[in-house]
Amino acid sequence: MYGASKFYNSEERNLIKLINKRLLIKNLLAHNDENSFYDKKRKLNLSYKEGKAKFLKHICALSNSNPKNNSYIVIGVDDADSKIIGVDFFDDSKIQNLINAYLTNPPIVQYENIPFPHLPDDKVVGLVTIRSNKGLTSLRKNIWKYYGGAVFFRDGSMSMPKVFDI
Repeated sequence: MYGASKFYNSEERNLIKLINKRLLIKNLLAHNDENSFYDKKRKLNLSYKEGKAKFLKHICALSNSNPKNNSYIVIGVDDADSKIIGVDFFDDSKIQNLINAYLTNPPIVQYENIPFPHLPDDKVVGLVTIRSNKGLTSLRKNIWKYYGGAVFFRDGSMSMPKVFDI
């Protein structure tokens, strides 16, 4: 899409980006079970310590397990059948604050609200894009049942702690 700015106005470029994000989400749901670069969630619950801790664990694990490429969490998807059900619009500033407060060497994380035509106007699919900072990401401090210093990796579809012998 190099040079596309010469042919499209900003509204058209935004539409192209939106369509590409929808295609990315559909491809992840259609062709990939959860793995080292992809996870799906029904919803985010960052109002409670447990929800925050589990989200941080997945961010940490995806960053560490796929350091050379982007990883994704798709939010608003039924875990059993990958059906898109949508979630409420979400402000990503909560995510940025959480990541900066709890992670050492935090990855670059972007949250986007992606509308889908079949969803009601008040529902979107959340797309979390995680880009590693090329170093190991770990928890900076305790949260819920996870200890500060913990490092997580993906083992298939599971985010598991890794113990390092020193």
